[in-house]
Amino acid sequence: MERSFGDHVFEGLGAIEPERDEGGAIREVGPKSSEGLHRYGAGPFCRFSIARGWLSGGVYVVTSGAAPRYVGMCHNLNRIWKHVGGITPASVRKGGQQTYCRINNLILGEAKRGTEVALWFRAVRSDADRAGLKAKLLAELNPPWNGTVRASRPTPRASSIRRPTEPVGRRAVERSFGGRVFQDVGAIEPERDGRGEVIAYMPQSRYPNQGSLSLHSYGKGPFCRFSIAQDWQRGGVYVLADAGGSPLYVGECKDLKNQWGSGGFGLISPANCYKGGQQTHCRINNWIYEGVRAGAKFKLWFRAVRNDADRAGLKKKLLFELNPPWNR
Repeated sequence: MERSFGDHVFEGLGAIEPERDEGGAIREVGPKSSEGLHRYGAGPFCRFSIARGWLSGGVYVVTSGAAPRYVGMCHNLNRIWKHVGGITPASVRKGGQQTYCRINNLILGEAKRGTEVALWFRAVRSDADRAGLKAKLLAELNPPWNGTVRASRPTPRASSIRRPTEPVGRRAVERSFGGRVFQDVGAIEPERDGRGEVIAYMPQSRYPNQGSLSLHSYGKGPFCRFSIAQDWQRGGVYVLADAGGSPLYVGECKDLKNQWGSGGFGLISPANCYKGGQQTHCRINNWIYEGVRAGAKFKLWFRAVRNDADRAGLKKKLLFELNPPWNR
């Protein structure tokens, strides 16, 4: 998986996954004593690691949801993130690595909220080129974690949090995009095998292709299969967002169930993989497949709009205001 930041292509290393206990809760660690700590030394912290083999120098970007949060540079990516993911007693005391502690604590905070944090990397050999690219990205992206950020407070235990009771039979979750209220359709959940892996589908081989057509730009796949609930058979405008709520794709439809089910994004037909087929369906499906495999989560939001002109107008407004990266 690749993504561009500041017109430079970065490789995706995948989601940062903090260690969890048998119950699925994130394991939190921190210093046993509060004496002699720097301002970010109290934690709490989490433990994680990245894949081995990233031994080169370059520039990296940390994203939360789809948004860039931190930009850094290094001589050896594995070495840097070994320290960030495994905060040592020396790191939390005055004279220790405040930045490692701060970033680790911020990653912990995002993980507690269910927001995916991912790491992206571009290899750059020269020290001067690394510094130049980092400065360019800081100016263009303005990542908030590169500033002075207070460490987050420990989250109360789940048993101590009172949650409001949801009305029976009503979907309680709504959110606003562009000043309009959208309903929560639910998470996009691709089919998985017995091991929990996303099932990859390659439907191209089932197409007779009597005209010897070539695959279009997004026809190679692989693809996944998914569907949404039956009761969304109405027209309107939809927003596909990541786990953090950042909008990724905006569209309009006359039947949401069909658009996001077997008639559209949820089931790629063999013919759609070839020139003349539905490139958009293939592209969005493949990006969902790759994202879920990397640990990303996606949610669909919907606002019912009956009139064709009103749907088109709202979609145009959202594209301008939200600038979703998956729209082209």
